[in-house]
Amino acid sequence: DNWWIKFGKKVMPKDRLWTARDEAETPPKAVMALPGGNHNLGTGRHWHFTAAILWVITGAIYIGYMLLSGEWARLIPTSWDVIPGALTMMGNYLTLNIPPEGASYNPLQQLSYAFIVFVLAPIQILTGLAMSPALTGKYPSLLKIFGGQRQIARSLHFLAMVGFSVFILIHVTMTIGFHTYDSIKRFVTGS
Repeated sequence: DNWWIKFGKKVMPKDRLWTARDEAETPPKAVMALPGGNHNLGTGRHWHFTAAILWVITGAIYIGYMLLSGEWARLIPTSWDVIPGALTMMGNYLTLNIPPEGASYNPLQQLSYAFIVFVLAPIQILTGLAMSPALTGKYPSLLKIFGGQRQIARSLHFLAMVGFSVFILIHVTMTIGFHTYDSIKRFVTGS
C-alpha cells in the first residue's frame, strides 16, 4: 500500500471502486460527542465541507484584495536574495532579536505568506476535491493529478492541514509575543 499515515484499520478493496460509505468506520467513543456522532460521520463531513467553503471564500476575498490593492507586490519574493534574508530573519526570531517594524514584509514573512497562499492553499483545495468519489467519478482527471490514488490526495491533504496549523500556531504566538513585548517595553521606558 501507499499509506503515509493511516488512522483507521479498514482495508479498502483493490478489485473494485469504493465509496466513502465503504470506508466508514465506527469512530472512537471520544469522537461520538462531536457533531456527526452516533455512528454518523456524514454530519461530521458536512461540518468539514461547510468550514472548507468558508476558508475558500475567505481566501478568495484575501487574494482579490491583494490583487486589487497591489499588496501582492509586497508579498511575492522578487529575488533569490530572499532565501538568505529569510534564514537571517529566522535566526533573529529564534534568538529573540526582534527586528524593527517596517513598511513591507521581511523576507521570512514573504516566503511564509507566499507559500501558504500560493502553494499550500491550492494543494489543500485540489486534494480536497480529489478525495470526493462523486467528483472523481465525474472528473477522473482530478484524481490522476495524484497518480490515480485517493490515498495520496488524502495524505497530502492531511500534511497541508498540519502545515496550516503550524503556521497559525507560530503566527498567533509571535503576534501575541510581540505585542506583549511592546507593551512591557513601553511600560518600562515610560513611552
